[in-house]
Amino acid sequence: MLLLTAPVSAALFEENSPDTSATEGTSATGPETSLATTESPVPTIVSDQPDYPPGGRVTLTGENWQGDTTVHVVVNDTLGMTWSYETDAEVQEDGTISVELWIAYYFISDYDVVATGNETGRVARTTFTDTRRYTGTVFHDADGDGTQDPGEVGISGIGVRVYLDSGSIGTLDASDSLRWSGTTNTSGFYDTGNNVAGNNDRVIVAIVKPLVDPSAFTQTLPINATSGRADCAYDSSLFQWGYYFQQSGNTDYTRNFGLRGSIPITVTAHAKTKVYGADDPAFTYTYTGALQSGDSFSGALSRVAGEAAGVYPINQGTLSLRPYYTISYTGADLTITKATLSVNATAQSKTYGDPDPTLTYTFSGSSSTTTRRIRISLARHLSAAVPGRRSPVVPTLSVSPT
Repeated sequence: MLLLTAPVSAALFEENSPDTSATEGTSATGPETSLATTESPVPTIVSDQPDYPPGGRVTLTGENWQGDTTVHVVVNDTLGMTWSYETDAEVQEDGTISVELWIAYYFISDYDVVATGNETGRVARTTFTDTRRYTGTVFHDADGDGTQDPGEVGISGIGVRVYLDSGSIGTLDASDSLRWSGTTNTSGFYDTGNNVAGNNDRVIVAIVKPLVDPSAFTQTLPINATSGRADCAYDSSLFQWGYYFQQSGNTDYTRNFGLRGSIPITVTAHAKTKVYGADDPAFTYTYTGALQSGDSFSGALSRVAGEAAGVYPINQGTLSLRPYYTISYTGADLTITKATLSVNATAQSKTYGDPDPTLTYTFSGSSSTTTRRIRISLARHLSAAVPGRRSPVVPTLSVSPT
């Protein structure tokens, strides 16, 4: 009966009684309003890089861990379950955490990270990977034997590409996607870093022909390789032969490329002049042909020795480039012109019958002559001793180069 009449009483009350439910409703819903607060930010955990080499240092950081004093962090080898790491990270006043660790020294493809608040039980997750790297040198194979011998230097600025070999094994084709692209440094070295391919991926590493004069080089390595050679003829911008291999476990790969040939460079010296006694001007030149990125001339032009007025050939001297360039040199001349020196004798007089006075002079000229040791002597023209007659004074001079 009570269960039946209670709803009726409520209905009668609502129908016949003054509507006081608003006050009661406000009182009833008040606690519900106070509970509708803004949710706390979701805690996070992230790694400082997406990929690491074996044995690499990993830094994990997290935010929004207010409410916990410590967070339990577990890092685990996802697939093989061969390695794990765990620690409790202290929560800072701003809600952040930080953990530093070193992963396994051997290859592990995937890592999982689980962070759990020790007080609140809140959980954050992330992942990172351990991928492989590919390195090598593109070198000038002067003797063409496919081996980098002493003195065979690396070639800078050569493009290197890594493809995922998805189609026909060991042959570059339209189905193969580009995974990495870069250029060799000043030593001819390339390094893809640790973000190229995963475990069991098939890859092709190839090099790009120089944009300027691509026929300057012919390939010697891996053209002579008996295994692991990939055919890259599909892309005419590449040298034909690259390397093919299948990624295996914790293996890093080093693959060198040999190129033989020369890039023609024409050097033309500029004609120069100087006045006798002056220092030599700088011997300059222009050149035609394209240098590879990072390459430059070393050494300097020189000239045939001599300081007397005349013409002296300017030679190539020690001016040179790296061994994979051929320099064609066109010389020029240094012309040494005579210096100008003006000598002015000082007028003199004497009484007939007296000995000649000392003959004196002044002189002027370019700085190159006035700084040289100059010998000047004066003598007068001998003529009949006639009172009042003028007798010319004639100078003779010599210049010492010291």
